Amino acid sequence: ERGIKGYDKGEKQFGSPDKSKHKEFNFVFSDERQDKLDLHGFTAKEVDQAVEKFVKNSREMQMNFVIIVPGIGRNSIDGKAKLRPLVINKLVDLQNNQRIRNFKTAEPRHGGLGAVYVYLK
Repeated sequence: ERGIKGYDKGEKQFGSPDKSKHKEFNFVFSDERQDKLDLHGFTAKEVDQAVEKFVKNSREMQMNFVIIVPGIGRNSIDGKAKLRPLVINKLVDLQNNQRIRNFKTAEPRHGGLGAVYVYLK
């Protein structure tokens, strides 16, 4: 994943998610409302459309930052993450199409390898 263009530059290049200029939409760190997509229970076929729609809606709400949670595959039959690679591929596509600025693995307090920070345009 580190070889993917733009992956894991996040805070160094674009600033911490805590510093969003749209605080009214940035509830990731509160219990009121979360700008987070939790993909637990989704099938591989549903991921692409779910991520696309979530990013589109988040951009329309003028959010700067969201979290996508594909999980780490603990409940998969073989214990391997099935959704995370699909999410990463979709985010690369969205980045190449200028719909997101960047993305990176979340900090442990927000899900670590089971979550991805997404910096929106």
